[in-house]
Amino acid sequence: EDHDAKLLDCFRACVAILNCAGKVDESKIEGLRSRIIDELSETNDMPAARRMNANLSPSVALLCAWGMTEDVATCLASSITEHFAEDGDDLDASFTRKSGASRKRKQSLKRKVEVDKTRLPKLDIDVCLGILGHILKGSTSASVSAREIILKSDTACDTIVTALQSAKDAAERMIKPRIANNAEMSPTMIKHIGISIECYGRLIIHKEAMKCDIPMKLSLEAKSLMTWVTDTILPALNRLVRQEADDNPLRDLDLSSILSAASPSLNRNSSSPTVGNLGDTSFISARGSLNIFEDKSKFVSTRAAAITSMSSILCTFAEWLSVRFVGDSFAMDQISTWCKLLKCSDSVVRKTLLQLFFHIAITSLKNEGDPALLQEVLSSMKNVDPCLTEIETISYAMASVISLRDARILKAAITTIVDLTRIIVLDVEEEGESGIASSLLDKVGSCMRKVIECVLSEKQSSLILAKCLVHETKPSSVRECLLREVELRSPKTDALDKVLLKWEAENITADPANDDNKSEISI
Repeated sequence: EDHDAKLLDCFRACVAILNCAGKVDESKIEGLRSRIIDELSETNDMPAARRMNANLSPSVALLCAWGMTEDVATCLASSITEHFAEDGDDLDASFTRKSGASRKRKQSLKRKVEVDKTRLPKLDIDVCLGILGHILKGSTSASVSAREIILKSDTACDTIVTALQSAKDAAERMIKPRIANNAEMSPTMIKHIGISIECYGRLIIHKEAMKCDIPMKLSLEAKSLMTWVTDTILPALNRLVRQEADDNPLRDLDLSSILSAASPSLNRNSSSPTVGNLGDTSFISARGSLNIFEDKSKFVSTRAAAITSMSSILCTFAEWLSVRFVGDSFAMDQISTWCKLLKCSDSVVRKTLLQLFFHIAITSLKNEGDPALLQEVLSSMKNVDPCLTEIETISYAMASVISLRDARILKAAITTIVDLTRIIVLDVEEEGESGIASSLLDKVGSCMRKVIECVLSEKQSSLILAKCLVHETKPSSVRECLLREVELRSPKTDALDKVLLKWEAENITADPANDDNKSEISI
């Protein structure tokens, strides 16, 4: 721990020095530019694990401050485009450094003893995506500085956007039916696709945020990205889920670990979109590495490419909603359509996407008091037999809901849960299965049972539930059963006791009539 603390202190000191250097004319710091370029070149000789964890954003920020923004953008875009290019593709000449030089000229340059110290080196894809990730997500002064400089340059921004869009093309190639039936995919390539799509989403969010419109609008690029999911990724996932995969040893493998380590946390304070700390945290815990594949297989199915692409875009729009604070009907309609995937029998799809759908639903609930998306998520899961991971996700999500201190919002959520419970119980009874279940919690299924149990377990939520039920004018079996569960399971408080006494008084008043009815029936 002491060693790690010292390394962190050294890193902070280096960042501070580089920040100071960025405020000084480059001519006053002889040799620093070439030293930074050499540092970038040295990443190609690093071990893979160290290369993936390197944070070079302070160095890149300094180059941007010295007027090399377009050079930086071209350097990053070139490696990304080349990485995702299909065999036989001709790379855009704009991504080729010093493109005016002929091949012979380039070969002669390699033979020269003197090397151009102002030209940026070709970087590994992990380094490029790492630099972009830190710039687009980071809240440090170096990340903010580099991000603002890049966004102010239309040429640099468009160059990076074009390169990142090539990841979409790579994903489409992977999930084509003629390929998907028997394709073998590298998990590393799928991870790169996921991170690139997420970086693309973050970049267009920051680009829109630079306009300083309040509330922040959903740009045409963002709408196009969501439409791509609906029209391309969603049908592909539905098709892949339906395919027979009994002979696939990776069918039940948790593929969530190949996602970018940037899934949003339910409890996170978002910074200003123009400064943009689009956090680097996970919903439940830090994501693992690709080690889960090492003892299984060298390859994963094309289904993973579709899941990863969709997850990356969900992460992007979860964060967009967090910084915007107001929903958008187009975005909410698209995400509601995507929720239908939670009905599928594929537990890998469900447990990978469920936490992200919950995050967006709860953010919408907190920001606008709108429980519609929460109802859509819960409704999609009503007939699902959840795995342990899904149960844990539901528990964490509902813990976030019932921890809300705004009684109005919490009441809206609980009312939605009660309404959905009625719908499920009615469906069960219409199907003639009411005799099988011995209690209401048995009728609603495993997912809704966990939701109701979470509501019953906390003082404030159980009190609001009891008040909502007692204030209903029309008695029903669901109302009576839920109140009985509140009486049996919820923490006892004076306020709750008063509500339950009111309910019991209603029952006492109704008892004589019930007794008369019973007597008439027996007669």
